[in-house]
Amino acid sequence: MQKSLTQMNLKLDRVLSDITGVTGMLIIAAILNGERHPLKLTALRNERCHHDEATIAKALVGTWRVEHLFTLKQSREQYRMMPRLVAECDARIEEHLQSLADHPAPPRAPAPTCLPHARSRTAKAASRSTPNRCSNTRRASISRGSMASTPTRL
Repeated sequence: MQKSLTQMNLKLDRVLSDITGVTGMLIIAAILNGERHPLKLTALRNERCHHDEATIAKALVGTWRVEHLFTLKQSREQYRMMPRLVAECDARIEEHLQSLADHPAPPRAPAPTCLPHARSRTAKAASRSTPNRCSNTRRASISRGSMASTPTRL
């Protein structure tokens, strides 16, 4: 809805903290019902609105192109439909959770017996001399001397 209002050069977001609030939705509904006069639109503002009617009227001077009115109408319909879609999604999630609760969880695999050593400041030096916990795990290392003596060709 905001994009449609911006394209119509209506600065409703600058005078209302939330265009989907009471005042914003009343003004958008009136615009979609054919009202174009800024002073008549400002009469719809809620008494809790911070800005006065003159400021809101200035923000409601814009262009009323048919294609922008159409996208505003489409956006409002999508906004109205969103709570129904969220409720439908919540119902499906609840159904799925209930089906999971009806079936017991499969047994978990045992914890692996090959765990790496916990590293700390002193564990680095200890791990060099202590073999790994798993007998089938081997470490391969490259000596620094063999890498440094390798000639390079450019």
